[in-house]
Amino acid sequence: APAQAPHYHGRGPLQGGESAEAIPFLEEAISRDPALEAGWEGLGWCYVRTGQQKRARDLWFRMRDLMPEKAKPHALVAQYEILEKDWVKADESFRKALAINPRDYDLKYSFAQNLMRLGEIEESEAVLKGLVKENPDRVDIQRTYAQMLANRFQDEEALKIYRDIAEIISDSAPIKLEQATLELRVGELEKADRLCLEVLELEPENMAAMRLRADIAEISGQEDVTPLVTLIEATTNRLMRAEYLTRLAGRCVAINRVNPERYKTSMIIDRLQEAVKADPLNMQARELLAELCYQSDRLNICRSQIED
Repeated sequence: APAQAPHYHGRGPLQGGESAEAIPFLEEAISRDPALEAGWEGLGWCYVRTGQQKRARDLWFRMRDLMPEKAKPHALVAQYEILEKDWVKADESFRKALAINPRDYDLKYSFAQNLMRLGEIEESEAVLKGLVKENPDRVDIQRTYAQMLANRFQDEEALKIYRDIAEIISDSAPIKLEQATLELRVGELEKADRLCLEVLELEPENMAAMRLRADIAEISGQEDVTPLVTLIEATTNRLMRAEYLTRLAGRCVAINRVNPERYKTSMIIDRLQEAVKADPLNMQARELLAELCYQSDRLNICRSQIED
């Protein structure tokens, strides 16, 4: 009981994000009661958050030496090894912790995430699948599992999970964007575009959503560039307007290789000049503009792109 007072005194600043203020209270707590696991854990993270990573290492390794029969010290050492990007040692520490406490749900999740870093995909997938089955309400774990499936191009299975998550969380731009990417990969262009629009409602300057909309427009348009033109007319973001104009020009050039003179070179050059004006650092637009001007004997424009 005496050790609890400084520990709980330290939890207030710690929970408020004031790690430096919490340190002396937590140090006193574990000096009074070395068996206070939460004190060791909280103090170590305070050290990490205040840039004292070596002190966190020494603390957690000392904790492990004092309590080798406990799972928590091994798990904390694993977390330190992850901070050091030593995935192999972290795996060893996680396995020691799980051998002591194989039912710890969050520990198994951390273990599975580290397995992904090691490229042990099949073992990680098996662990994640078991965690999802054990607790279907953990959206964070469902998402990690869906990301793994998507990385393995198991798009339909991943989409089922994302669509279930969407029923629970409707205001996460990153999750919507991940689902939109998968919808595009399976050919659901309208769903993908609608999700991108929902992302842009939440985050109007989300460049990834804007670029994905351009991908959708290119695919849906085939030889018709109207979807890209519509995006250009609708955007107010200067850099994205330049990128859309450059993609439009590149698309027109590609179409003209198959269907010559479908789009006039003069129109393409005009669009590229607009792109360079909107974003002078857009080198893709500059290079394509110089190439087209050289081919069409507009050497004055070509020279300006090279000299600038």
